[in-house]
Amino acid sequence: MDPKTVAEIVFAAHDPGGVLMLGAAVEAARNKGHNIKLIGTGPAGMIWSNAGFAVTEVNTIYDLDSILDYCPDLIATGSGFGDFERSTWQWARLNACPAIALIDSWTSMERRFATSNGFEFPDAIGVIDTEARLQLHIETGCLKPVHIIGQAHLLEQTIRIEKIRRERYHKGGCKNLVFISEPIDSDYGRTERGFDQFQIFELFCNVSVDNGVSKLLLKPHPRECGARWQHYIENIKAQKGIDIVLCEDRADDLLSWVDGVVGMTSMVLLEAHLLGIPTMSIQVGRTKIVNPVIEFLDEPILESSEISKHFLTFMGKIGKIQNVQSRFSAIMYEADKRAVAAMETLIECDQD
Repeated sequence: MDPKTVAEIVFAAHDPGGVLMLGAAVEAARNKGHNIKLIGTGPAGMIWSNAGFAVTEVNTIYDLDSILDYCPDLIATGSGFGDFERSTWQWARLNACPAIALIDSWTSMERRFATSNGFEFPDAIGVIDTEARLQLHIETGCLKPVHIIGQAHLLEQTIRIEKIRRERYHKGGCKNLVFISEPIDSDYGRTERGFDQFQIFELFCNVSVDNGVSKLLLKPHPRECGARWQHYIENIKAQKGIDIVLCEDRADDLLSWVDGVVGMTSMVLLEAHLLGIPTMSIQVGRTKIVNPVIEFLDEPILESSEISKHFLTFMGKIGKIQNVQSRFSAIMYEADKRAVAAMETLIECDQD
């Protein structure tokens, strides 16, 4: 191997999406001979530690000066909505170190890079596919190099959970339907999105009761307050006579045993589709398309009058493995290797 492509690379992240995307590329990077150091703040430390990685946790970006007694050849980050990643790019720039950000979904491109003075970009960006690249350009006008790298985390997760489902999957008995929540009320508000998670969950409860479903599972988003949901579902249970269980399992653990997944615009709907699990997206009252990938899974439900019809179709798929659309199989193909290849373009450019 050409020595200039064997590098000291730092993976730095805060938000779960970036943490998982980077973590899924660690083995591929090390297989190329690169030395990888993981630095995390917020949820990153726990997620990477639970995955068996050695991770150095930091409280602020300023800790990087004390943690890194050398300048790495590259810093790769996620692309969360907070300040950590952007501050990391600034640190890299001040230290003449190239930086790349990996985007784990198709949504909120503007929020990932917006600052009070415009936009802050690293030296390069990795996106899932051409649609994500187009969305990035539309929302930000980014002129930095943009690499199509697929979604390495979805590749790793799908392989792992498929194996578990083959071993565990049972036939007959109670069908487990889970609602995947999102913090829409706090992140956007009902006015901007046209709905929030509580409104949509109640619609799902109504159609479930009308069709004889006696039990539902509810998975709050990691940034949501479980106690708030618990209070809410106690009222729903009393009003509608349906058993609702608040799930503390991680989303990937849930996908190893549930039979159907209902949500709004969450990436968990795509994760379920990749496993052949039936999905249903309820977006009654939406003001715009937020996550374009959901449009390709099943037709989102936009009118309350359509919920019952779609629910019957959804229930007819329960217990049957669904076909995965080819466009989504393509985003997983060698995604871990493609992520590393995108990183290496910066290392080579920096060292030539």
